[in-house]
Amino acid sequence: MTDQVVTVNTLERPAAALRGLRDTGAARRPHWAPLDGLRGIAILMVVTIHFWAHSTPGGTGFPVVLSAGPYQFNLERLFRAGAMGVPMFFVLSGFLLWHPYARAIRERSVRQPAAMFLTRRVRRIMPAFLFFSGVYLLAAWVFGKNAHGAPLSVTNILCNLLFLAPAAYPFRGDVTPDLMPGTWSLTPEIWFYALLPVFALLSANRVIRFALLTALLLFGTSYRWYVAADPRDVVQLNPLGCIHAFAWGMLAAYVAVRPRPRALGHPATAYIGAALLITSAAYQGFLLGFIDPYSQVSFATALIILSATTTESLVSSVCNTPVLRFIGRVSYSLFLCHIFVVWYVFAVVWRVADVHPGPDRFAVLMTFGLAACIGLAAGGYELVERPWLEEGLKSYRLSRGACAAAAACGLIATMLAAAVALEYRSPGAMAAFDGRVAGLAFRWAKR
Repeated sequence: MTDQVVTVNTLERPAAALRGLRDTGAARRPHWAPLDGLRGIAILMVVTIHFWAHSTPGGTGFPVVLSAGPYQFNLERLFRAGAMGVPMFFVLSGFLLWHPYARAIRERSVRQPAAMFLTRRVRRIMPAFLFFSGVYLLAAWVFGKNAHGAPLSVTNILCNLLFLAPAAYPFRGDVTPDLMPGTWSLTPEIWFYALLPVFALLSANRVIRFALLTALLLFGTSYRWYVAADPRDVVQLNPLGCIHAFAWGMLAAYVAVRPRPRALGHPATAYIGAALLITSAAYQGFLLGFIDPYSQVSFATALIILSATTTESLVSSVCNTPVLRFIGRVSYSLFLCHIFVVWYVFAVVWRVADVHPGPDRFAVLMTFGLAACIGLAAGGYELVERPWLEEGLKSYRLSRGACAAAAACGLIATMLAAAVALEYRSPGAMAAFDGRVAGLAFRWAKR
């Protein structure tokens, strides 16, 4: 009788069932701490390649050659391997976002509604993105100095804020792949978010599910193999060339919710994944002539994720260290702010402190620059990201950690602002700045 009552209530009142899903959804979603550390490793790889590239005036990096007697080894590839942190992020997103759907398909339970999923994604991504984009645009307008030459036109700003740049910049010269430097990889993420509910709808049938995953994997790999010889960003930064990385994460989620084979729970899986990740990032070539580096790194990351979610190993222990987990937690704000700090702030530091291009600048960036960026990212996470997460704005209260992060962020921001102010202490620059402020005041008074 009790079972019948529960069944009738669930069928007659689906809204109540969905409210229960909303209430218990956060509790049912598992959290794997090593994946935070893996995210920390990925963002450190991205930060390293950007710091290395922008330690020289041309933004191309400096040569790194190791001499051992008569032999010389070019280690430049190790720095360029930081770009492989991007597909690692895509695989993590594919796994974490598809895991609830894969579990619901496996258990034949209620799936997360598309509106709820998209609302959570908007609350997770947009506040910090709009905040840092606003700071970037304000700095570009005040100082009259754009970081990487992207036109600050209404068309370019709207295309990038709405993540429509890939559909426009191949045909328009005034639209760039990103407005804020380095944020082009957010567009594939947003497109994947929009397609994920459609994938969930199509995956109800087992045959269609298998065909969909196979098509995504083959299409992304074939696309990158076909356009690899084309150096234009039009094809290299297109979200179509990243879809197979998300598909590897989705495949890992399918495997994780099934009765786990003994081989996947073995620590050797993590070691194989780590070895493949290191060799793929260092080799950066096409395996067997057609398997691109994105696919190699994506497959290796999927193996590490499966091992980290099933068993303990040296790899998962490294990913589980508190420092990497903290960096992974604030990785989104760190991703948004680190290029901005390098382009605007440390360009001033180089001239004020007369730091030589190359290894000297790279050493400063990897110490003082990284510390400043992590401090700003911690403040951005506590004050901009976290209030919009699960607890919502109404229930959010500043904790001691948030207050400490806010104080550190304010101190660092004050120091960086003082450094930037030194750049514009000349009479001409100050007159231009005063003119902009006076114009704002005049328009405000006119209103």
